[in-house]
Amino acid sequence: AISLKPKYLCMIMPSRWMIGGKGLDEFRANFIKDKHISVLNDYMDSKICFPNNDIKGGVCYFLWDKDYDNKCTILTHSSNNIQKSYRFLKEEGCDIFIRDEILISILKKVKKQCEKTFETIVSARKPYGLEAETMVSTKKFGLPEFSDKKIEGGYEIFGLGEKMKRMWKYLPKDYPLPKKSPCLNKYKVFIAEAYGCGAIGEVPSTPVLSTPNQLCTETFLEIGPFDSSIEAENVIKYIKTKFFRTLVGIQKQTQHTTQKVYRFVPLQNFTSNSDISWKNDTKTIDKLLYEKYKLSNEEIDFIENNIQEMK
Repeated sequence: AISLKPKYLCMIMPSRWMIGGKGLDEFRANFIKDKHISVLNDYMDSKICFPNNDIKGGVCYFLWDKDYDNKCTILTHSSNNIQKSYRFLKEEGCDIFIRDEILISILKKVKKQCEKTFETIVSARKPYGLEAETMVSTKKFGLPEFSDKKIEGGYEIFGLGEKMKRMWKYLPKDYPLPKKSPCLNKYKVFIAEAYGCGAIGEVPSTPVLSTPNQLCTETFLEIGPFDSSIEAENVIKYIKTKFFRTLVGIQKQTQHTTQKVYRFVPLQNFTSNSDISWKNDTKTIDKLLYEKYKLSNEEIDFIENNIQEMK
């Protein structure tokens, strides 16, 4: 439509382009650099705009003006509020559109610490090459059956069985796994690859502490490896913080939580030598993280008011 050289262009479309979406990388790169977009209305919850439809990631509409060349007026709609900001769609050093202005200031403070990101300890999809359906039928994939009973000296596998119920099954050490993760013989954490709809602050399915010789299907991603169960337990505490899930929410816009979703979350030291005392409860750990990254009262209030508590 832009190539037709109109004076004005107004369109409504799914908001998935802002962060992800298959085949949308080039579109996103061009769109966020386009200074002809004078107004962008963003509905994080599509039902505000279309009550009878659920469009994952929300919807947006924009006004493109041939004669305009400046910052964009961004109107972010929630069920009871409209937040207005005036800024460029592209933030320096960022390849996505960050929907809420206050998230930009939080992210800048986190990046000042120059720490590694949590993404570096999260696996890609299928850490063991096993489809989700193997928990119900291995024959479909040409693999030997799992056992319902423990096998001495063998492996344990975690996944979803009938009616999407979490369950463990068992296999011998010589089972022909499609691939082996470096976490297999270490402590790690399993976290669901998909949950929610992409709204910021969602609560993920309960993470699971995994011991050596335990593995999972593609239903879960794997976080690790760790030398002790205490480190893995501290990771779960970190995941439960509102701070952690705020930074996940910058990238997560659909139900899927790929490895990339964790790229804005700073990696912590999960041992007893950490600058964060992991012995505390989740609320106290959040306060320690707010102090560490020097968040303002406004930024803290945003997190506390918009991120669901996770027990």
